[in-house]
Amino acid sequence: MRERAVRARQLGHADLVLPERENGAVGGTSGRPARGERGSGPSLWAIEVANVLVRSVRRKVIAPGLADAFVGPLLSLLIESEVSPIEHALHEVRPFAMRTNLSAYDAAFLELAHRLDLPLATLDGAMVKAARGL
Repeated sequence: MRERAVRARQLGHADLVLPERENGAVGGTSGRPARGERGSGPSLWAIEVANVLVRSVRRKVIAPGLADAFVGPLLSLLIESEVSPIEHALHEVRPFAMRTNLSAYDAAFLELAHRLDLPLATLDGAMVKAARGL
């Protein structure tokens, strides 16, 4: 599998599986989905994003009003959450986590990207390294 991890800007730690264009470009030129493109993430992606906003406000990185202002643009990203049954988590994600030495949370993103043959947008070095090893 060719390298599927790409660098992308993010607030804290919220990874995303992005669509790939025919020319090999991923999302917009910034590494984020271009307007109207869809990304994918495991169902915990939305919780992860909410947690990043909560932590950022609590640590006074951003003001509460700015966190509220992020909600609209985040909803416009058109992220499709994949809901996986417990069997998938235990039979697919868990072994994937063991094989890649990632947490089950991180492995859920990488497993989804691998299964859909889509690139992963992350700044997490361990996830980039694991993606390169696939």
